[in-house]
Amino acid sequence: MNEKKEQKSEQKKDTKGTVGTEQLVAVASVLAVAIADNMTEVQLATVTNLLQLVTANLLAITAQRAINDRQGIVLPDTTLFL
Repeated sequence: MNEKKEQKSEQKKDTKGTVGTEQLVAVASVLAVAIADNMTEVQLATVTNLLQLVTANLLAITAQRAINDRQGIVLPDTTLFL
């Protein structure tokens, strides 16, 4: 009986901040339209490039965190204060 409870508690993940796929697509669409409104092609290309760079960096951070988790490495908080 306790074994089942332990398995269920292990299966439960922290879903704080989790968004459904449809919600994410809707938010992305609204943001894209709002950002592109009244922009020239050059401005839009520049913003697109910036967002691609941000995306690449976030993917690298996510990948490194997964590597660290697999290795059991716990790093101190490196929150930047801007």
